[in-house]
Amino acid sequence: MMTSPGVILLSKYHLMTYFVAPSIPSDITKQIRANYEVTGKPLLDPFYPEKVNLVLEAIECGDIFILETVNKGSPPKMSWRAFNEKYVGEDPEFFMKDMGLLLEELDSPADPDIVFDHWLNNPSPSATPSGKVYHLLENLDLGPASVVLDDLELDHLLGHIIFVDGEHPGSNWRGVKISSANAVSALQWKLTQLGKQIKIRL
Repeated sequence: MMTSPGVILLSKYHLMTYFVAPSIPSDITKQIRANYEVTGKPLLDPFYPEKVNLVLEAIECGDIFILETVNKGSPPKMSWRAFNEKYVGEDPEFFMKDMGLLLEELDSPADPDIVFDHWLNNPSPSATPSGKVYHLLENLDLGPASVVLDDLELDHLLGHIIFVDGEHPGSNWRGVKISSANAVSALQWKLTQLGKQIKIRL
């Protein structure tokens, strides 16, 4: 038998969760595999919850999928002072001079277009569409973190998801990677089984 580790240390950390029997019943596994053989796509519709209050998007990137929230959010309204503190970090006097502001304007609303540009290009890892998914799923019981791959379990193994906090040294990308189309199907099934009103779409 071959043991596959559940935790792989790459830069910060990658935490792996496997979709494997008995966490995924054999009849569900067969249904997922049969669909993929015909369509080459994840099987999602039969596993959707009756009520949906959150939609996630599975984005195909080569051989894997990355999950993101569909609602990308919007930047907060803030004053020029708050904008400087959050995004610029200059001495207030230098900041006012650079922006052409008077002292009494420092606490007035900042230009929303300027705030949007900085919010879009300098998000915190947890505020990005992929980072939101990371924090949404990280504490759910989605499956085992390690498996012993004997012949029976290899037959039922549908793939895995990886919680990534830092792609490489110096990276602050945070998100969830899914190893295969079948693993996307398994994740949707598992989320519904856990009572989560979450829909994954392609």
